[in-house]
Amino acid sequence: MSSPPSPTARPPAEAAPTRRRLPWADGAALAGLALISVAAHAWLYTHTFTTARDSIGFAQLALQYEDPARAAVKFPCATALDVVRQGEPPHPPGYPLIVLAVSKVVRAVATPADDGELAAAMLRSTQLASMLGALVLVVPSYFLGRRLFGPAQGFAAAALFQVLPVSARVTSDGLTEAWYLVFVAFGLGSGVIAVQANGVRGFFTAGLFGGLAYLVRPEGLLVSLTMGLFAVVSALDRRVGVPRALRRGLAVTLGTALIAGPYMAAIGGVTLKNAAAAMAGSVVAVPAPPPGPALFGATFDPGRDGSKLQWVAKAIALEATKTFHYAPLGFALIALPFAVRRLRTDPAVGVLLLLAGLNLAVVALLAAKVGYLSERHLLPIAFVGCFLAAYVMFGTRDFWRPIFGGPLTTPAASWVLYAVIFASCLPATAKPLHEDRHGHRVLGEYLKANATPEDVILDPYNWAQFYSGRSVRGVPPDPPAPRYRWAVLEEGEKDHATFTKPRLTSALNVARDQINKPVVALEWSDPADSGKARKIVLYRQDASK
Repeated sequence: MSSPPSPTARPPAEAAPTRRRLPWADGAALAGLALISVAAHAWLYTHTFTTARDSIGFAQLALQYEDPARAAVKFPCATALDVVRQGEPPHPPGYPLIVLAVSKVVRAVATPADDGELAAAMLRSTQLASMLGALVLVVPSYFLGRRLFGPAQGFAAAALFQVLPVSARVTSDGLTEAWYLVFVAFGLGSGVIAVQANGVRGFFTAGLFGGLAYLVRPEGLLVSLTMGLFAVVSALDRRVGVPRALRRGLAVTLGTALIAGPYMAAIGGVTLKNAAAAMAGSVVAVPAPPPGPALFGATFDPGRDGSKLQWVAKAIALEATKTFHYAPLGFALIALPFAVRRLRTDPAVGVLLLLAGLNLAVVALLAAKVGYLSERHLLPIAFVGCFLAAYVMFGTRDFWRPIFGGPLTTPAASWVLYAVIFASCLPATAKPLHEDRHGHRVLGEYLKANATPEDVILDPYNWAQFYSGRSVRGVPPDPPAPRYRWAVLEEGEKDHATFTKPRLTSALNVARDQINKPVVALEWSDPADSGKARKIVLYRQDASK
């Protein structure tokens, strides 16, 4: 009769520990992944018509941190701490500070001549910051997959995530997801190593990375929660025991508190973002918009009678299919029961599964409370799913040999299958970013040349106003005696989104004014007449009447 494994037993052979020195094979794999990342993101960077609307807020926050005294925010700010508490838009400081660091290099290379050029430079900086994050992401992605499933699976999962259309496009835009996933991946890697080595220090490191992820996005705390729950469950494992489980829980808590605690203390809570308040029930759900293009794929609750749970399930299924780009989702679902079965021999696999499960619960709550779900919300789940998909595609012996046998289950066949799936992502990935919103930039350049500081600009989207240089540090107060009122509107816009577009009602009032009728100063429509973009109109109204 064999004796039970000791608390210091080595991890199972299928989860071999990483080596101290980087072998040449790992170096070659990382070089290949870096090349894939740079190629995909450089293509999208050079084929960007404008960045996402959220990137404007991050650019503004970056400049507010650089010079708080000049920040045009709701409350006058004198220090960076005031920007943390009162900056507009309210957001954790992690990503804006990364954007600020990148922008200093961008502005050193080409010094902006005016606020209009500064606005363009800051939006380029948001993109470059995200692209840098996507490049860094290949390191923890590869080693995480390598440690859990093998080098082929690590490379395949990391490369696939870099070219999934939603992932590649979001991490090429001025958005937080790239750096959020970097810290999540490092946190998961630390947790996996700690679980496999039956250690404690890795839980502390995972807590640190959970805190860093939280400073980019509030849901970064899910990394710490994952490891905290793992510490609790590990108390039931006799190889760990209650004392070590307690030390693990304290370690992850301390690591998280060291990074996240100061920010929480500064804001007097966990987050300032509206989505959290909406999920708590203190903000009304966002009503569905009329048909038209969206920045990224999204599903809105139509508000019709029916089961809320049914709508949430349907929305998650629809957006997950698009986020995974179809086939990888099927492979990930096939791998799921096998991954669960592996928990007996390698509990570290549960770190990935638990994080994905917690993210799914948060996404479902968001959809139920806010009535809105985007592809972006499912990226952490797709990140985990890529490892599961690679596990199946390259698990020839475990998965396919009993079914097919012979040459269809060789490593060469696995790579052929993977290459087909990889290549199927590229056409959608290569599409230009936000081509349908290019008109906002055109209107911004017109405003820069024709509007004066004495004019009022009513821009619910803030693209044109930002590109004009007017709101580069924040939306300024309206002048008391304006010459003109300029209103930017997309054709067919209605009063459906005043929650997300605060100045929409004012802009619509200008356009609909029958007494003091405005003139159409400029209008833009899709030059290719593809029908994908709505017409964007700039109205000018004489404010002296």
